[in-house]
Amino acid sequence: MAREGYTNVVRGSAEEIKAREVILGLFKETPIPDDEMLVNLGAYLRSPLLAKILYLNELYQLIEKVPGIIVEFGVWWGANLALFESFRAVYEPYNWNRKVVGFDTFQGYPSVGEKDGTTGYAAVGGYTVSEGYEDYLSRLLDAHEADNGKAADEDEDVHDRPPLPDHSVDSWLTVSGSGSEKNFWVRNRSTTNSAVRAPPIGIGR
Repeated sequence: MAREGYTNVVRGSAEEIKAREVILGLFKETPIPDDEMLVNLGAYLRSPLLAKILYLNELYQLIEKVPGIIVEFGVWWGANLALFESFRAVYEPYNWNRKVVGFDTFQGYPSVGEKDGTTGYAAVGGYTVSEGYEDYLSRLLDAHEADNGKAADEDEDVHDRPPLPDHSVDSWLTVSGSGSEKNFWVRNRSTTNSAVRAPPIGIGR
C-alpha cells in the first residue's frame, strides 16, 4: 500500500505487466484448498522472485561458516526476514546464535533529499506498509519460527537429533526507528515494545 500521492514503481513491458495481473487474479481465485495452498505457492512464483530467492540463498551459503548475525536495513513487508529464517532452518537449525535482525521505520520515506537521486523509488511515501503491519509481521515471523522447528527430514528419527534451540528467545528482531533516532523499539518474542539504546544508523533498502 503506497502513501497517498505516491505511485508504486512498476517495471516491465505492457505484456509483462498484464501477465502479472492475470497471475494475481488467478491467485485470488485459486481453487487450491487451504490445507494445500502453502505447499503449492510455487505455482504463482514469478521468475524474478525465484531469482531473488536463489541469490539470497547463495548469500546465506557464503556466511554459513562465519559467526555472527544477519541484519537487514529496511525490511519493507519482511519477505527477506522470513526467507533468512527459512535458510537458517535448512542450513544450520542448531545454530543458537544466528539471529535475524531487521531495522525499519515501518512508515515509508518521510522525505527525500538530493543525494537520494531522482528515481521513482526515492519519493515521499515510498515503501510504506499498512497500518499495524509491524504487529502482523511479528506474528508471521513467530509462525515461521514455530514451523521451522519441525523442518527436519521427515524420514529422520527425531529421537536421534539433538533438541532444537529455543527460537522463542531472541532468534529474530524487528527494530523500529528512523536513522536519526537513538531510541529504537525492539519487537521479538521475548521482548515486546522494549526501548533499547543504539547509535544512529541509516535506513536503506
